[in-house]
Amino acid sequence: MIYNAAKIVIHSGNYKYEALDLDLCLFLMMKKITQEQYMELISKMDEQKTQADA
Repeated sequence: MIYNAAKIVIHSGNYKYEALDLDLCLFLMMKKITQEQYMELISKMDEQKTQADA
């Protein structure tokens, strides 16, 4: 559930990178998302950040 919600937020682009990064770290530590899900979400955020900076 958290994973799907995070994907929606990232897809919308309506988030602050640092805040969502921290939230995802906490979800990972609390085992609410897997390491693979965390890496996928962070990769998508990094991709969007790179496109925004270009």
